[in-house]
Amino acid sequence: MSKIFNVPLTDINVANPEINTNFFRLSTADFVEQHADDSAGREVCMLLYLNKGWQENTGSELVFVSDYNNPITIAPLYNRCFFDPSSKGSEHWVKKMHAERSDQYRYNVTS
Repeated sequence: MSKIFNVPLTDINVANPEINTNFFRLSTADFVEQHADDSAGREVCMLLYLNKGWQENTGSELVFVSDYNNPITIAPLYNRCFFDPSSKGSEHWVKKMHAERSDQYRYNVTS
């Protein structure tokens, strides 16, 4: 990954490395408001979805503002994604999961 993004992948330059990796479990009641992950020293964000067999009509998509004012939606399918937190349009939010999926959770790790 270091070669792809042309940066060393380390917590050394992050403002608070003790909390640089987070684990999430989202349900139908959860919503993540629009935000940016551009903390001082952070050059790459990793979002790893842990849900094998996720149904695309379940909701809980990651939505990027994008630089063309045309939101980009990414379904939380297993084992994705990386992005540059300082790039234009990298502000994002997470849509709510559809109410009829109240028995499911969306799991992911961010770092």
